[in-house]
Amino acid sequence: PGVTDGDLAAAAGTSRIVDLLRPVPAVAGEAHDLPAGTIHALGAGVMVAEVQTPSDTTFRLYDWQDEYGRESRPLHVSAALAATHLDARPEPIPALAEGRRTIVSNRYYRLDELAGAEGSTTAGALAIVMAVEGQIVVDDETQSMGTTVVVPAANPNLSLDATRGRALILELGVEGTQQQST
Repeated sequence: PGVTDGDLAAAAGTSRIVDLLRPVPAVAGEAHDLPAGTIHALGAGVMVAEVQTPSDTTFRLYDWQDEYGRESRPLHVSAALAATHLDARPEPIPALAEGRRTIVSNRYYRLDELAGAEGSTTAGALAIVMAVEGQIVVDDETQSMGTTVVVPAANPNLSLDATRGRALILELGVEGTQQQST
């Protein structure tokens, strides 16, 4: 709160930018829906499943070379400043104890969470299933934490068992996209 475009521009490319960020503790199981233009960074040792719209664009304001001893990568200060929305202050979404819920739904994808329950993917939709905690069973095959399974749209109602952990189910929609014929 209170950070201006001028403050951000003056700190861009330097470690001073860290002082302008609002720290949000990493809590296992929580989700964060960050709108495009939200400045964010992950701390050391944090593992996430980062799902994003299909742009594959990153504008880097600072690269933490000194803190982590990494090689320098290009910064994109002008583009980042133009794309940044300083008023975005998304709040963490607490972990689900049990059941299924949709965490994010937009025109590009839907991200569901399944915890301590059984469920299925939607017939006719490409789905990506990830075991984010414990183990999940995908059509009678046990998948360990960190495993990702791609389920083709042609697989009708893939059965899931997340009673031994937590699963993220990314169902990709194709509504509104142009399919090219070959």
